[in-house]
Amino acid sequence: MASVGDAAVELAAQLVSVDSVNPGLVADAAGESQIVGLLAARLSHRGLPLKSCLRRRMRAGRA
Repeated sequence: MASVGDAAVELAAQLVSVDSVNPGLVADAAGESQIVGLLAARLSHRGLPLKSCLRRRMRAGRA
């Protein structure tokens, strides 16, 4: 099992590798949906449910 520090470094590396530029600042930028999806998957894997409003916003591309 990885240490807490190793897990934090792994999560940080995953987060910074995702394109999450604000589309309000750069036309056609990805936004935060992929970041939210990554975190949602990690939380769901740990048994934490997502609220349905968050799921709707993710489907609409707005996280």
